Amino acid sequence: MNKIKSVILAFAIAIALMAGAGLVLAIDQGIFELDGNAMDNPGGSGDDWDLLFGGKLNPPSVFSFVADPAPQSIFTGGGSKDIYDISKWSWKNGSVPDKDNITNAYGAAYMSNGHLVVYFGCDRFATNGDAFLAFWFFKNQITLKGTTEGTFNGQHEVGDILVLVNFPQGSKTGPAIKVVKWNPAHPTAADNLELLSSGEVPPGSGAVCASNDAACATTNLTEQSSPWPYTPKDGSEGTFPAQAFFEGGIDLTALLGSTPCFSSYLCESRSSESFTATLKDFVLGQLPVCGIAVEKACQVVRLATPADNTTKYFVVDFNGVVTNTVMPIPAGAVLTVVDDAGTPGDITDDVIITKTLDSNLPCNGKVEFSGQFFSDSNPPLNTINASISFLGTNVTAKPFTIECTKLNLNPELTLQKSCKVKLVTVGDVLAVKVDVTITVSVGGNVPLTVTATDPALDGGTGNVLNGVLMNPGDEKIITASYLPKEANGGVDNPCSAAFSDQVSATGTSDVPGVGTVTATPVTANCALCDCK
Repeated sequence: MNKIKSVILAFAIAIALMAGAGLVLAIDQGIFELDGNAMDNPGGSGDDWDLLFGGKLNPPSVFSFVADPAPQSIFTGGGSKDIYDISKWSWKNGSVPDKDNITNAYGAAYMSNGHLVVYFGCDRFATNGDAFLAFWFFKNQITLKGTTEGTFNGQHEVGDILVLVNFPQGSKTGPAIKVVKWNPAHPTAADNLELLSSGEVPPGSGAVCASNDAACATTNLTEQSSPWPYTPKDGSEGTFPAQAFFEGGIDLTALLGSTPCFSSYLCESRSSESFTATLKDFVLGQLPVCGIAVEKACQVVRLATPADNTTKYFVVDFNGVVTNTVMPIPAGAVLTVVDDAGTPGDITDDVIITKTLDSNLPCNGKVEFSGQFFSDSNPPLNTINASISFLGTNVTAKPFTIECTKLNLNPELTLQKSCKVKLVTVGDVLAVKVDVTITVSVGGNVPLTVTATDPALDGGTGNVLNGVLMNPGDEKIITASYLPKEANGGVDNPCSAAFSDQVSATGTSDVPGVGTVTATPVTANCALCDCK
């Protein structure tokens, strides 16, 4: 990165700014113009606030702009100090001194050469006084609790960053910057804040950098145009008076030694440069620098078989994709996808898929996944969760729930029957005997437990099949015979005499949604004589 190497260089740039040279103060000049104004320099390199506000965002990056018209959201209560956890902060709608009234706040995050670099800025209503400002960068999502007053949702996490930017107007003091990390357990942390870097320059400067050059900030020493609606207390509409506009940049990776994920930011005005200063106005915005989304499709494809070694009824295939929605995710990150197998709250049947990225995953890059699970529902309501871990950070997607495509259950039970007549001797009596062939078939896609009945057989009981499990494609052929007691017609004419009987069948299944299946009964008619 092309960085400023010392406070002396920061001072030199500040002098150049005062002289109108228009040099760019930046921790990476190829990304963003950190130059004391909000307008893009013709022929300059990198973004500027007017481009971002107008929607011209160069990927990979994230931009946030929040307007804060009075009397919106000011700090209140003794617990609202930077040295206390967010759970102790309180807010209300109200007024603060004009010089402390923040009118807009903005942030932009970039990934450059493996470093997370965030640029930040705000403007204020009046310039008749010192500017003591600070910017929080929170790992957790922080939001307001309440409508016109209340507290904050969320809490600090170790590694939250606070940048104090002070631009006093006195002739004996100059710009100063301090970068601290929320780290209550650190042995050198005073009031929960561990000092990471600081810097200052002589009075009259418009720019300052921390000693390790991981953070820089500047203000406008002359009137500058505003690319968004802005009206100062004194001056022209659409124009920032001197020291009304502030911007800075911070290399979070360089400061923390890793690339964390941040979710929210807060610009605040303060009563002094002390860490214990009373907090005045604030603007809270969301700047999620990491994010993934997950979606999936699923389909019940078949009924389970003994080979599946499950007590569930249905086999469900699923496939989906995890999309990186923000900054690039580095190679080596571990993606974990957890499918609840249609039974929320029961982790015993969850399907867990893990993948290690073998290359960087860019913004809008996708990782596909697929799997299978068993279910008793047709269709199941299925939820997928996804998270990705890298460099000590874990990013979680919003759970995705979908009703799977249903398996069309099509149980089929059919009958066929034929017969023939012959004469037999029973004792010393010549009798008529009817031989019967019955075919029971199961089709479709559902196994059935089949019972078939022919009242003429088995001495009148008629049970030719009694609760036999048959799979789709199975066929049972039953041969039997009976001695009819009478014929249909033909008492006086053997050529018209015939014997008939009917077979019926039902199939049952405990597969959900099936119940009882009834076959169409079949009657066989056999003539006593072939009288053609």
